[in-house]
Amino acid sequence: MKALFTIDVEDYFHTVEGKYVPKRKQWDDLPSRVEKNTSRLLDILDEYNVKATCFVLGYIAKRHPKLVKQISSRGHEIASHGMYHKHVYEMTRQEFDLDARDSKALLEDISGMAVQGYRSPSFSHTKDTPWLMEVLCEKGFKYDSSVFPAARFDGGFKIENLNPHWINTDCGNIFEFPISVTPVLGKNICFFGGGYLRLFPQWLILEMVQNLKKTSQTPLFYIHPREIDPDHPRFKMPPLKYFRSYVNLNTVENKLHAILSRNSFVTCQEYLQEYSKNDVGLSKQPQTMQFFDQYAGGFDSIYGSKQNAFWKFINEHFRKVMLLRFKEVLKACVPDSNKSALDVGCGPGHYMVALAQQGLGHVHGLDFAPSMIEIAKEHTDKAGVSDKCSFEVGDFLGFEEVKTFNYVILMGFMDYMEDPKPIISKALSLASEKAVFSFPKSSGLLAWQRKLRYKFKCPLYLYDEIQVHKLFNNFPGWKYHITDCQRDFFVTMEKS
Repeated sequence: MKALFTIDVEDYFHTVEGKYVPKRKQWDDLPSRVEKNTSRLLDILDEYNVKATCFVLGYIAKRHPKLVKQISSRGHEIASHGMYHKHVYEMTRQEFDLDARDSKALLEDISGMAVQGYRSPSFSHTKDTPWLMEVLCEKGFKYDSSVFPAARFDGGFKIENLNPHWINTDCGNIFEFPISVTPVLGKNICFFGGGYLRLFPQWLILEMVQNLKKTSQTPLFYIHPREIDPDHPRFKMPPLKYFRSYVNLNTVENKLHAILSRNSFVTCQEYLQEYSKNDVGLSKQPQTMQFFDQYAGGFDSIYGSKQNAFWKFINEHFRKVMLLRFKEVLKACVPDSNKSALDVGCGPGHYMVALAQQGLGHVHGLDFAPSMIEIAKEHTDKAGVSDKCSFEVGDFLGFEEVKTFNYVILMGFMDYMEDPKPIISKALSLASEKAVFSFPKSSGLLAWQRKLRYKFKCPLYLYDEIQVHKLFNNFPGWKYHITDCQRDFFVTMEKS
């Protein structure tokens, strides 16, 4: 899983403690430390070959244009942090419009590169700024990173999807990179940037990064150049504000080395490019991709690879439908050494093994999760049918094949597809005899527990019988049959 490392490029006097820090008119008279500190940060990143997204304050760009050019020339991404570090919720929509426009134009003029991203000062996007995303979209920004999905001094913004995702506005779509948080005692807590990175011990931060990965959440780190400069000037503030601004500054650099050495990174722009490139099928949801890639062993256990009492209980009471549809697939595919099957979302390869052992001449497995494919290869080797099986890592809608397969199998695949219609059409274009699908039911106790279980894992889509009939009743040359399979509808499409 790739992480994101971001830097808010501002000076030590750009904290947002109101009356306790210098006003804008005083900034030019203060000694600047941002060039030295940012260069030091970039040197540390170079040690680990990490490229960052740098949200540069417009004031810094005007005062230190060479710094902007240095950041860009060293391969890092330039994004906007606004012009003068003013809370967005303290601006009118018109003021914010000018601030976002001016900062973008300035940074593009200096760097010679398109500026795609924006982050508000102190993550000051709140319920009082509902127009922020729309304005950014109007100004040509492709993504934002202003959402802090937890309570904080400056507000916070509650969202359900904690992973990078698209946001729809009246002016188009914009991509959001929310700040990473993880639940502790029922509350979302950040451990991954700013004062939180300074406050918490290194071992706990690293542990919480692993928690993010276990729940398929993309880790996003953020830092300010002053946080690797413990000797920078400090301002008089009340004890709590002083603590918040200056706690543990001398611990940050060691934590930074630990984080960089234990993770691999992409810039926000690279992440968005990859996300958009794969914006088909399951690949348009990185949360789903990451979940299945990491949960490969759990899916493998469904078919008996783990035989302890716990897994037997889970499989018998909560996964029986998966074994039932397994039998339905084997019944639908007539054994014949001259026939082939495409197993879409093949997972750990148990369908492939059974179909090959049953007598099919060739079974091709397709899955977007590399860990699933690796397990599938192990199973086909162990079963002695690897000569009948082939594998491919990829997304179904992007799958290119000139030949057809006698059977196309999509078990447990529609559960995670927002739009099933192009999937059905693609499957039928590749099937010469039959295509079989499963659709999870939207009613019943098992549907309720699945919704609850998947709430923080990945999106889940459920169906009633009327919806399933509507999906399949308009394909000339095909006839369909729906079988009630406990938690699922099992659908067989057969050439008429």
